[in-house]
Parts: sequence; structure tokens; C-alpha cells
Amino acid sequence: MKYLVFIPILSLLLVLKASAQDIELSFSATKNGTYVQLDSIKIMDADLSNQTTYYWPDTVISMQTPNKDLIFVGYATISTVGIQDAAIEDIQFSLFQNYPNPMIDRSTIPVYLPEDGPLTLYVYDVVGKLRFQTTYNLSGGFHAFSFTPGQNSIYVISAVWNSHIKSIKLLSANSSKDYCNLEYSGSHAALPIDNRGLSLKTGEMSESGIVDKPTSDMDYVFSFVYDIPCPGTPTVTYEGKVYNTVQVYSQCWLKENLDVGVMIDNTIFQEDNAIIEKYCPENSEDSCMKYGGLYQWDEAMKYITQEGSQGICPPGWHIPTDAEVFVLTGAADSQYPIGDDVWNTLGAHHGYDCGFQLKSNAHWIDEGNGTDFFGFSMIPSGTADPLIGFWSSPGVNAGLWTSSLNPQTIKPLVRFFVYSYYGIDRQAYDSHLGISIRCVKN
Repeated sequence: MKYLVFIPILSLLLVLKASAQDIELSFSATKNGTYVQLDSIKIMDADLSNQTTYYWPDTVISMQTPNKDLIFVGYATISTVGIQDAAIEDIQFSLFQNYPNPMIDRSTIPVYLPEDGPLTLYVYDVVGKLRFQTTYNLSGGFHAFSFTPGQNSIYVISAVWNSHIKSIKLLSANSSKDYCNLEYSGSHAALPIDNRGLSLKTGEMSESGIVDKPTSDMDYVFSFVYDIPCPGTPTVTYEGKVYNTVQVYSQCWLKENLDVGVMIDNTIFQEDNAIIEKYCPENSEDSCMKYGGLYQWDEAMKYITQEGSQGICPPGWHIPTDAEVFVLTGAADSQYPIGDDVWNTLGAHHGYDCGFQLKSNAHWIDEGNGTDFFGFSMIPSGTADPLIGFWSSPGVNAGLWTSSLNPQTIKPLVRFFVYSYYGIDRQAYDSHLGISIRCVKN
């Protein structure tokens, strides 16, 4: 293969020669309107198969027109230059993100200890198998470790000091080693720290995903911001109600569950009668105002089975596809990135902590609230079953319909958030259940 590299003012381009160059896709990235250099780009099918990674400066790709949705994932090391350094005495025990990340043959991991004491480091592979363990007695201050990856593409390193535990995720681009290794590199010069405990020198490896089926040349811009109103669309007014929006990397979501239509009793099936019908938690319109409406899948889709349909969402918005939720949960999870095989399985306790990061920090029972780190604010709206009445009350769980069908069962796919654990469920459920809708912008 031959590569041709261009370096324009605002982006770096590469053309990958293929047997049939039908379209050209260029990629760049921004954070708050400022250009960000991409470390790598991963392209995969919507079912997370056939993954290919291109490394900087390979940011333009020529390819045949795809016949299905693709997921594009951009990786960038995001620093927070410009934030004032915190006073050293205010810094807590910290395990900083490694750099570079992704790594090829070696990476540096900085650690900060507020006081003298033993530090134990554990290295796990993506399935949780312990690959390496070591303990050092260290003085208080900054220290650095050198990590050499083995043949795994993802590692998790946990550091334990004085009963405190910190973990980071490392990405390995390529390694011919049969085993991984972690060595002490010595004391580290004081690193500038931002107000989130993030090293300004090492930065933070972030991933941002886009789902699309391009039919012509496209310029894609990955966004590396979250928990802010969507730029240019801070609110959406629809059917007499104003919804806030939230940007989660390259996706723009409604910040609240959809609440549109006429409430009917939860024992009556919603019908294709040109009227949007909804169930309300506790059969109360006030509960719909708080939690949003609950909809049977056919009603939500307006009786169209096309994946990615607008359904009952506002114009310019649609019911998310399964792949779009892959992107959301992978970006939110601290252990499993976008494209990891774990997201394509069915079952409970899906992922590691994406549910915890996306749940609201109020309204969940038994201290089951989340961090709402990304501003997604998933609230526990409960679910409805018109065959038996409500079977899940607000506070316990929340479901989100996707517009995708499970190819084996031909049942719609849904994500469930539950008060009692950090992950998320991915299930194929009967379409007659009443479940929440969260719209994503086209």
C-alpha cells in the first residue's frame, strides 16, 4: 500500500489507496472550537466487527461506499492547558493517565503519593485476568513507572495506596512481546495538575464516536466535549414543551426523556390511530412531567420498522440505533472502550460503570444514584406492561428503546439502567412494553 500525506492549515490528511476509491472520508477533531490532533481513528461495522485502526497522521481514508452503518471512533490525548495549577498540598493520591496512549512498545505512568508508604500496582487484561503485580515502598511525591504491553490490546492498571484505589485504562496499538511488564522509573518532577486531578503534561486519552453510512465524500469532525448544551442547539421546543440538550462527545442528545402525546391508562394498548399515546408512571400526568412518557415500541417508531427512524422524536432528531448506544456507553465506561466486544452481547451487568456515569445524581432508590458525569441525567422512569399493569415503579430502573431489532429474535433492543449496579442491561424485549424514549440529533 502507498500513502499520500497532505498537511493543510487545520487538518492532516492521508489517502489510503484501495481497489475501488468511491468516496473519501476526512477526519479532524475539536474541543470547544479549538483544533485537536487525533492520535488514531478506528473504523468498524455497526455490529462492532471488521475493525481497522489508522494512526496519526492518517486522517483521511478512501474507501468503497458502505452498504451499512459504520462506527468511526477518534482518539485524542486531551490536555487542559490554561487551567491554573493546583497547590501541591491540595493534590490527593493520584494515578495519572499513561502517555502515550495508545502505546506501541512502551508508556509512562505517573503517580502521586501525598505521604510515604507502600504502593501496589496490579495489571489486568480486558477480561479481568491479573497479568502482573508489584509493590514498592515510596516516599511522598511524584513517581513514574514504565509499562511494556504484551499481546493484549487493552489493559487496566490499578494502584493501591493507604486503602485508596485508583485505576486507568491503557490501549496498546501493537506489541510483539509475549508478556507485559511494569518497572519503576524513579521520582518524577512535579506535574502541573488541573482542578480535576488531571495531569496537564500527560493529558487524558479520550474517545469520540460517530455513526453514519456515508454515500459521498464527507468531512467528519470529532468533538471532545461533554456535559454542555449542544452548540447551536441548547434547547428544542416540541409539542409545547422545551427540552434541554447535552453534548456527549460527538453525539447531541435530549437531556430529558421525551414527553409527548395523550396519556392513556396503562392497561390499554397504544394504537396506530394518528394520535401519539403515552403511559405515565403511576398513571399520573405529573409523573410524566417529571420522568417523561412511556411508549410501546411500535408507537414510538410510528409503526415504521426502519432503523434510525424519527419516530415520535422532534424533526431533525431520531430514536437512537443500537450502534449509537454502543458509542454512548463505550465513551462513558471507564474500562470498556467503544468497539469492545462486551457491548455486542445480550444480558445484564453490561459494561463496567457506564450506567453509573450516565445516571442522574438524584431520584434513584437505596443510594443507587449515579455521578451524571457526562450530563446525560438518566432518571429512573420505570417501565409499564399493559398486560399486567405497571411492573416497575419510578426510582428502581429506567429503559431506553433503540430503533434496532435483534436479528435473531426480531425483538427491539433496549438498554436498562438499574439502581443496584453500575453497568447497564442490553436486552431484546417484547415491543408491547412501555419504555422511555431519549432522542438523538441527526
